Amino acid sequence: MLFFRYPAIFQFLIFILTLCLLILGWGGTLLYFSQISIEDLLNGRPIPTLWQNIYLVGLYGGLIAVLSLFRRLRKEKWSDWGLSRIVWRQLPLALGAGLLLFLGFCMRASAQGLLSFPFLLAKDGPLFLIFLLPALALVGAEEVLFRGLLLNLFLDFKPLPALAFQALCFSAVHGASWQHFEVAFNLFLLGFFLGQTRLLTSHLGWAWGLHAGWVWGLLVLASQGGLKTQSGTWEPLQDLFFTFLLLVLCFAAYLKAPALWLRPSKALNSD
Repeated sequence: MLFFRYPAIFQFLIFILTLCLLILGWGGTLLYFSQISIEDLLNGRPIPTLWQNIYLVGLYGGLIAVLSLFRRLRKEKWSDWGLSRIVWRQLPLALGAGLLLFLGFCMRASAQGLLSFPFLLAKDGPLFLIFLLPALALVGAEEVLFRGLLLNLFLDFKPLPALAFQALCFSAVHGASWQHFEVAFNLFLLGFFLGQTRLLTSHLGWAWGLHAGWVWGLLVLASQGGLKTQSGTWEPLQDLFFTFLLLVLCFAAYLKAPALWLRPSKALNSD
């Protein structure tokens, strides 16, 4: 079956259907063995951490399997999705840049009294490193899915529609987007900018590193109670300054190579 000859939207719908079956099947299996009912979930009963971790490990393992299957069906290489040896040279610098961006953002919020920002001490070093692997794994899966598969899938159209579509999907899968418009918009801008870095560099290293650096800092700060404020929990994605920053970054990336966003999309995947 020449799967790659079908329209991009058809391939996307097949991918979503496969992913939904994976989520429902794996989730239902764990609910059966954990003896947690649907009613318990709807009533807000907390799920034990062990079962949450088992679910996430299985989910991301299944996601990798589905991505690998679709890569084979589309007759593509991992490098077509931005994964190559160059990624490992880009990743450390991008990771540091993402972390510094997050720390600078936190220092600004702390100066404005939006949160209590606990500066990391020497004793926090082990804790700091513990969260590195989860951040890299979680963000790596997202980047391969959104800036890898989906972006490459919709490059059958021009780059700007492809960037917008994968950014919209990226925003939609985050639960907070359904409750706060500003979160949905900022996640859309973030996904759009990360997609731009993917196309500008032809690899996922910078998108992966910038995203993982931010998530890494967020996990460490949350573990120390730094996100708690007198008025609730500090949410950087609801900050208008973050919106302004992302708009500036998107515009700067556009100015980096204006002709790139209008050229035939097939030329964008050349390494």
